[in-house]
Amino acid sequence: MNRKWRKRACAAAMLSGMLLTLTGCFFVQPDPSLEPLTISDGSLPFGTASSLPTETPAPTEMAEATPTPDAWQQNSQEDWEDWSADALPTTTPHAATTAAPGQESWQTSLSDYNAGYPVLKLGSTGDDVADLQAQLTALRYYTGTIDGRYTTETQEAVREFQEKNGLTPDGIAGRETQDMLYSSSANSSVISAEATDETYYLLKTGVTGIEVRRLQARLMELGYYSGGVDGLYSATTADAVRAFQRANGLSADGQAGVQTQTKLYSTSAKYNSSPVATADPDASRELSLGMSGNDVYALQQRLIQLRYLDGVADGVFGTETQSALAAYQAANGLTATGTANAATLKKLNGSSKAASATIAPTSSTMHEGDSGENVYTLQARLFELGYFSGRIDGRYGSETTEAVRAFQKANGLAADGVAGRGTIKQLNSSKAVAYTEAAEAEETAAPADASTLSTMRKGDSGDGVLALQQRLVELGYLTSADGQFGSGTDRAVKLFQEANGLTADGVAGPGTLALLFGNDAVTNEERIERLKATPTPKPEKTSSATVTPTPKPNLNVTLQWQSKGTDVKQYQIRLVQLGYLTEKKATGTFDQNTVDATKAFQEINGLKVDGAAGKDTLTLIYSDKALNAEGNSAGI
Repeated sequence: MNRKWRKRACAAAMLSGMLLTLTGCFFVQPDPSLEPLTISDGSLPFGTASSLPTETPAPTEMAEATPTPDAWQQNSQEDWEDWSADALPTTTPHAATTAAPGQESWQTSLSDYNAGYPVLKLGSTGDDVADLQAQLTALRYYTGTIDGRYTTETQEAVREFQEKNGLTPDGIAGRETQDMLYSSSANSSVISAEATDETYYLLKTGVTGIEVRRLQARLMELGYYSGGVDGLYSATTADAVRAFQRANGLSADGQAGVQTQTKLYSTSAKYNSSPVATADPDASRELSLGMSGNDVYALQQRLIQLRYLDGVADGVFGTETQSALAAYQAANGLTATGTANAATLKKLNGSSKAASATIAPTSSTMHEGDSGENVYTLQARLFELGYFSGRIDGRYGSETTEAVRAFQKANGLAADGVAGRGTIKQLNSSKAVAYTEAAEAEETAAPADASTLSTMRKGDSGDGVLALQQRLVELGYLTSADGQFGSGTDRAVKLFQEANGLTADGVAGPGTLALLFGNDAVTNEERIERLKATPTPKPEKTSSATVTPTPKPNLNVTLQWQSKGTDVKQYQIRLVQLGYLTEKKATGTFDQNTVDATKAFQEINGLKVDGAAGKDTLTLIYSDKALNAEGNSAGI
């Protein structure tokens, strides 16, 4: 018995020892040499590890005098080269200036946007807004939630910041406001003489967020950085950090740790005696594939400005940069090597020919109220041709509408102010008539005389065809004039002949031309009105009742081969209005002519081509988005 109890006591002792050993693991003190890991509470973007500092750390008082700024800082800078608006971005630190009375501080350009300066205003959302709110919080202007939404509370905080920092107080954060906001010279809402505790976290390539923005702004102030204050710790940012570290006696690893940031934000931080290089005409460095740095960044910014390069500058000379540079060289009379030598850099800095703005093909039209990249490119192309003088901002307003209308009128298109497929095609073509050419032509042009024109038919081309087309455009039968007698012109001539009681053969002979250029020509609008007034044949009677015409299009039917009735007639009239069918062929019966017209409509409007009018076809053809036979928006 005793032996049994001794075994149990021994087992209990062993178990107690094991439990005590395991429990001890939870009472081991953490290694004091390691920094505690703080998990983001989600209130800040990019998982910022702790609450943001409210002030730049005050330097420790030193017995020695503050280092005297380098000679270049004391210069008046009056003898520096004047960089024009078309020149490369300067890398010289700039102090924020007060906007002139009436000037809007938020006005920016595409290059500003690409450099990390999107216009932030009421209604904006995203990480850029969250960064803005975080910095305003650090400067004690904003006390709300950092949620990435630009509300009225954010707007008021921005306005207060602008007032206290000598900016136009419009409540909109443009480039000037953001430059000042992220700089170390930004005035806090409450200025305190007390130093605050500052915690710095390791910043290196790949890190993003508010701390990176502050770092970039400070490096830019000191002349080490010329890129965008975009919160992205790229290779360009790392190069700038490395240059700062070398100049300030720190280990040049390109990473911004506690020591680097403490020095960076101190008053003893040394300015760069030779500000970072831009694409300067006197630069000795030749830029080529595989290189990186701030000068590559500046080169890319200039190529983006001239529309040879798409996307965002990153300071790395890749194949896209090489191709863009080669295209620039070819367009500006240089040898297209894809390498930026001294001659290329000098040309870039001077007067350069920009790439033509090309509007990307789109399945839908652009009209007033639209916005986006295609609208931006549309405005840029209209600006190139002299029709648009407003702000190129990607918003299709009344000024853009008027510019489109002026372009259409000068280029023989239907002047409706809507950028449809035909308008975009003409804008992109090398035959697009510029504003100055159109004005000169308008002054010298003489009215066309039918007696001087010979018979014209499909396949012809020349000035006579152009005059014919322009008259058809005036009368509403055609939407564009290019001097080529194609199927569209053939269809327009037939419609005109039919409406004016002539044989609809599509041949513009003496009789057709005389009536066309006379004062009694029936316009397409008059033709359509007459067509609408034509009584619709009654449908065949059934054993029960007669079908009553529907005032609105019936979209719940499928019209196909041999369908008959008012729905077919109404559908055919719409095909006539859009130029796919002639008036005489609107018979109320879905025959082969209607099948062919339906296929043509479906092909131009990007629908399934089957020759039958189902719900998709009917919905589109009766909408204001339907494209006519010329590929332009015709409306209802």
